[in-house]
Amino acid sequence: MTQLLTTERMHLRVFEKEAYYALVNSHSDEELMVLLGFDEPSQLELEKRKVREGMCTYRTSVSIFHMLHKDSGAFIGSMAFHNWYPEHRRAEIGYITRPEWRRQGLMREALATTIPYGFEVLNLNRMEAVIAPYNIASQALVKAWNFRQEGHMKEHYMVNGQLEDSLLFALTRSEYDQLLLNKAQS
Repeated sequence: MTQLLTTERMHLRVFEKEAYYALVNSHSDEELMVLLGFDEPSQLELEKRKVREGMCTYRTSVSIFHMLHKDSGAFIGSMAFHNWYPEHRRAEIGYITRPEWRRQGLMREALATTIPYGFEVLNLNRMEAVIAPYNIASQALVKAWNFRQEGHMKEHYMVNGQLEDSLLFALTRSEYDQLLLNKAQS
């Protein structure tokens, strides 16, 4: 079953793992290309491989959000709480916006809904964001939500056959609660 969250300009379609698996397994490739916002068949093949091989294990799970333009229904991008360890109440947040929708504040708008969802609905105590050092826009996005940098991981992530460094940012529930308190007092 999917859930629909709404922001000013978007609908966020929420998929827990079973609903996402059902979506991928019940539509044609042509339909999935549109539904998932893929431009290249290789992107779809990678997504189908993730579903076939299991996006979750006995100890990790995933919660996926598809961002859809409220008026046109156009696919804007997606985000997920992945590497979600329910037992330890922590997850990594990841996101991507299609190029034509970037630099419009849509991801900031989406985070205003998904960050509370993570803490309140998924019962997270800690959110992490792993970001490339050169991705300044993404770093600014998480810093705007009071994520703080906790580390610089050397040769951490494989991109096009090359190992790249990653920066680790995190936000805890107590830090988030303090952010809300500060906003309420100002």
